[in-house]
Amino acid sequence: MKISFNPSFKSRNQSIRKADDIQRTARNNFPYTSPTYCDAFYKTSKNWTPEIKDKYERVITRADKKLSAIRDLSAEAAFEGITFDERNLNAPIFQTLRGIKLIKVANCHECAALTIAALTANGIYDVNRVNLEAEFQYVNKKTGEVEYTAKEPIDHTTVVAKMGKDKKDEVVVDTWLGFADSTSGAKGKFKQILWESDIRENARKHRSLFRVEKMIKENVLINPDEDYELKTSINFKKAEETAQEDMRLIGYYARCCFPELIRKPQRTDANN
Repeated sequence: MKISFNPSFKSRNQSIRKADDIQRTARNNFPYTSPTYCDAFYKTSKNWTPEIKDKYERVITRADKKLSAIRDLSAEAAFEGITFDERNLNAPIFQTLRGIKLIKVANCHECAALTIAALTANGIYDVNRVNLEAEFQYVNKKTGEVEYTAKEPIDHTTVVAKMGKDKKDEVVVDTWLGFADSTSGAKGKFKQILWESDIRENARKHRSLFRVEKMIKENVLINPDEDYELKTSINFKKAEETAQEDMRLIGYYARCCFPELIRKPQRTDANN
């Protein structure tokens, strides 16, 4: 995975700047190590010696065990059916936050929970966790017709928040990657960051599948690279439906239990 941070604090869009400030507040107050970051760091090392390989295996094993402990806490709460109507502070999202705080390990799934808690703690309740999906289309260069479409799930979870009343106020907030951006801007970032790890191999696979499909259905041998244009895009698929009433409860308990998630007011807020 190519991790490429693109800070949003200079964005002219006030909603993006506020969302970015919130995720930065969450990251600063919930420091963690990511097993995926460790994996990417060691595998891209230019000095891959036996000593580094041994350290890599020990670090990854330890981080994965800690991450499993956090997920076990959340899974147990979910198995017990604990909701916001009973024993609120043991609900899965708060077990995840406690795990990050104590064990200091997180991947994108845990960071999505942290993002939701941070946004709702700051009064933003129209929030949804979404999974990513890559879409591949082969477009005939002569006719402009789409002749092949396929979709593949991507192993990444993020959060989409509506910061205002309009569609343009919809912002993607990704605490794990450390940015907030418009939906179009975020999709561009995801495509760039996840190309090597999740998208390129699937693009190759669907190139072959497209050729086979044309041979079977039309008995035609094609060269997808010469006759067609490959268009790759990122889609968001809502991971779960959470009522705004529940989001308000999450925000209330997040403010009570983790006040460090509350963003300090900025001078520019008065202009919003």
